[in-house]
Amino acid sequence: MNNFLYTIQKSTDIEINNYLNLCKDDFIPSLDLIVDINNYAHKIHEKSITFETWDKNNLIGLVACYVNDINKKEAYITNVNVLKYYHGMGIAKTLLQKCINYVKDKEYQKITLEVNIQNHIAKNLYLKLKFSEIKTEQDSIIMELRF
Repeated sequence: MNNFLYTIQKSTDIEINNYLNLCKDDFIPSLDLIVDINNYAHKIHEKSITFETWDKNNLIGLVACYVNDINKKEAYITNVNVLKYYHGMGIAKTLLQKCINYVKDKEYQKITLEVNIQNHIAKNLYLKLKFSEIKTEQDSIIMELRF
């Protein structure tokens, strides 16, 4: 039995930055090759809703979702990751379910995300959570969940 703490909006800008630097190589391609991690961490902290998993005082899992398109009622998940040591414990699924419930409670109509075409584990998780593939762009698949 684990004693993980699940929170919303608890992490600081610095904690998000440190976390993203820890897990940057888990992304396909490596996160630092596609974004400036300092700027990305700041944007996530300032503009998204973060769903977090903590092991003691260590951030070990993060889902970041922009829930700010109040006109279209559409949310966008920009980040889903769990530190490798904690893979297979259901953390990503739990974080995504918390995010989905949050977006539903806000009466939004859909959530969109983008996954690398080579990331079969993530794609399969999204499919299990009822996301649908809507299009492929170069090396990415755009997926959405409608309510």
